[in-house]
Amino acid sequence: MTDFNDRRLEPDASGGSSGPSRALIGFLVVAGLFALFFLQNGGDVKVQFLMFEKTTTVRISIIVAVLFGILLDRLFSMFWRHRKAKKRARKG
Repeated sequence: MTDFNDRRLEPDASGGSSGPSRALIGFLVVAGLFALFFLQNGGDVKVQFLMFEKTTTVRISIIVAVLFGILLDRLFSMFWRHRKAKKRARKG
């Protein structure tokens, strides 16, 4: 780009988005804290659920809890989308 005096305008980096975003930095901090928590909790734990009983490590318990959370989130999301689509179909 040129201005009226035929000089090249250099882009100003002060208002730009150079470097990593805040979201990426936040994600890396949370992922690092989770990894630290995961690695420090390697002890055994006894898990009881209904009639099942299992002795496992805290790490495995964390992984199973996260997977169940993801599964519940997906099921709830599918139900919610289906419900919204049904409402839209009724309205017209």
